[in-house]
Amino acid sequence: MKTAIQHILGKLGYQLVFKRRARVEAPWSRDDLSLYYELYPKESVDKRRFFNIGAGGWSHRAWTNIDKASRWYANQQDEDYVEVELLALTRLPIDDSVAEAAYCSHVIEHVHDEADAKLFSEICRVLKKGGVFRVTCPDAELAYQAYVNNDRHFFNWIDNYSRPDEMKRIGITIPMREATTAQIFLYLLASSVSELHANTEHRISDDELRRVFDELPLEEALAYCSSNCQVEIQRKSPGNHMNSFTKKKLVRMLRDAGFSDVQVSAYGQSRCPVMRNVLYFDYRRPNMSMYVDAVK
Repeated sequence: MKTAIQHILGKLGYQLVFKRRARVEAPWSRDDLSLYYELYPKESVDKRRFFNIGAGGWSHRAWTNIDKASRWYANQQDEDYVEVELLALTRLPIDDSVAEAAYCSHVIEHVHDEADAKLFSEICRVLKKGGVFRVTCPDAELAYQAYVNNDRHFFNWIDNYSRPDEMKRIGITIPMREATTAQIFLYLLASSVSELHANTEHRISDDELRRVFDELPLEEALAYCSSNCQVEIQRKSPGNHMNSFTKKKLVRMLRDAGFSDVQVSAYGQSRCPVMRNVLYFDYRRPNMSMYVDAVK
């Protein structure tokens, strides 16, 4: 039986098709490998020599996931992935100069600078000459401006992290909507020292945060917040953030890792054609992200 809405739309010349328990895919949403085979050796595609670091439950037939299992990210437990703990400064189990491309989305803010520097040098080691490493993460400059302007709409996860189930999962003690903008901003930079967090060690108050950002250059103020995070707490709650990046800092670290050409990019505009598909890449929080391509 047609609903009233269907009946009205039918008279206007529209047709609605309802299907139950069926996933409808547009042709462009499938992980079609034709572009991969066009651009890369068949062996590289078949052996999945494309690497997504911190991939979680993400999946693509040409890509190999690299991640660390944890109860925080339950959806990764059943996925096929190579287990690596970035905080352990681990060498990637990949041979030199075999990878065609690499991708890392909203991962580097979860570990400290030493771990990121190690990761960047490892990706540079395993990439073929000319291979692209695309990195996306929160843009600390955008977040800082939202804090200064008391723009709470920028932090568009506030309502989600005010639900009791999500509060319990991420380990915060008050609904995020009840927190000050300063503490929400701090939670993005260095979660465990925010007054939101269940951590009972050193916390940074609104007044201290204001003083730090008033007295120090932006990168130094960001580093101060990160310096108060403890690795032991991070290992227990890997979804916490303990690092933050400006575009200048991320470009500098990638160049220091050995990449020959590092450029700030934009949403969906990778120098690597296969990583322009926003159904698989760049879809995490584009409103507050930066994008950088590094070429070996």
